[in-house]
Amino acid sequence: MKKPDVLTALAALAQENRLDVFRLLVQAGPDGMAAGQVAQKLDLAPNTLTFHFDRLRDAGLVTVRRDGDAAVLALTEKFDAVRPAKLQANSSDVLVYIAQALGGGSAAKVMALALALSVIASTGVSIVILARMLYGMASHRVLPAILGNVNTRFATPAVASIVIGVILIVVTWVYLLASSISNAFTALIVAGVKR
Repeated sequence: MKKPDVLTALAALAQENRLDVFRLLVQAGPDGMAAGQVAQKLDLAPNTLTFHFDRLRDAGLVTVRRDGDAAVLALTEKFDAVRPAKLQANSSDVLVYIAQALGGGSAAKVMALALALSVIASTGVSIVILARMLYGMASHRVLPAILGNVNTRFATPAVASIVIGVILIVVTWVYLLASSISNAFTALIVAGVKR
C-alpha cells in the first residue's frame, strides 16, 4: 500500500463504529457478512451502517456484493492476508509475513532489515545506559571502583560496558537454551499425548 492509501485507511478506521464494522468483517472471514447481520450485531440503524460502510469502501477497505436481496459486506482482497487464521499460521515471522502480503517481497526484506537494526540499536542503547548506571554506582563506592574507570580514548566506562555486554550475552544464551529445552519437552509431551 502506498502512503496516501495507508493514511486514508487509517482515517477511515479512526471512528468507533467503522472500526467495529472492520473487526466484525475480519472475524467473518472471506465470505463476509450480510449487512443486516452487521447492523444487528453492532446495534446500528441501517442508514448509519450505510454511512459508515461508504467511508470504509471509499478507503478501499471493504467491498459489497449482492446475494439475492441481501448486500454482503466483506474485506477487500488485500486484507485477506491479515485474517487471524493466516496470522496464526505465520506467527513465527508475523511482521515479515504482513509486510510481504501487503507490500510484496521487497517490503518483507525491508521489514526484516528494520527489525534487525531495531534489535541491534536497542541492545546498544541498553548497554550504554546500564554501563552508565554501573559507572555512577562505582563512582559512589556502591560497586567496585574498577567499574568506574573511564577510558580516556573513548571517554566511556569501558569496563562497565564490557561487563554489561557479557551479562547480556550470557542472559540471552541462557534464555535461548531454556526455550530450546522447553520446546523439546513440549514436543515430547505432544508426541506422548498423540500416542
